[in-house]
Amino acid sequence: MGRAERDPERLLSEALRAQANQTHEPPAQRASYGLLSGADANTIAEVRAEVGVPEPVAPTRAVPTPERTAPRRASGGGWLLLGALLLGLAAGAAVALATLL
Repeated sequence: MGRAERDPERLLSEALRAQANQTHEPPAQRASYGLLSGADANTIAEVRAEVGVPEPVAPTRAVPTPERTAPRRASGGGWLLLGALLLGLAAGAAVALATLL
């Protein structure tokens, strides 16, 4: 036995080809993107007509959008930095005065 005769992938592919050639069934239906239950859009419309449910209608009015307001300015950021600067200057002056004494 040669290596090609023992190759399981080759044996499997040959068996599948032989089986495919022996089947004489017509090709399967084209794949559709319908519902998983097998119902398509036509049967859904028929069921709705039988039950008396009206077809859904797209909304005609546009949803009102809220008015845009001006963005708020950041308040207090500049005052915070100015306060920190003054506090640092005061602390530095106090340390300098304590060093001189």
